[in-house]
Amino acid sequence: MNNPNHTSGPWRIGNNYGSVVCDTPIPEISGSEHTEHYGGHLVAESIAPKNRAIIAAAPEIFKSLNSIVEYCNNPQKGSLNDHVAHSLQLAELALNKATNG
Repeated sequence: MNNPNHTSGPWRIGNNYGSVVCDTPIPEISGSEHTEHYGGHLVAESIAPKNRAIIAAAPEIFKSLNSIVEYCNNPQKGSLNDHVAHSLQLAELALNKATNG
């Protein structure tokens, strides 16, 4: 599996300033600790409304794509049907979050 180099998810749309937040502290971002104000630890802010949901879904999108790549690079693991069903489920969840927030 490709190891992600991003703040662990899930991420979600925050309370203020076009923010995306998570439950994991992010010491590299000034203001991340203002969880009461943002509704979680700040991942990003000043995000246009039409872009918030897809940014909030980034960890799930990464996970679903990684699942597909992992299987393609190691096809001997399990059955193809089971893996496709699992990858499709991850992708559907990510797409739903990206389009519906």
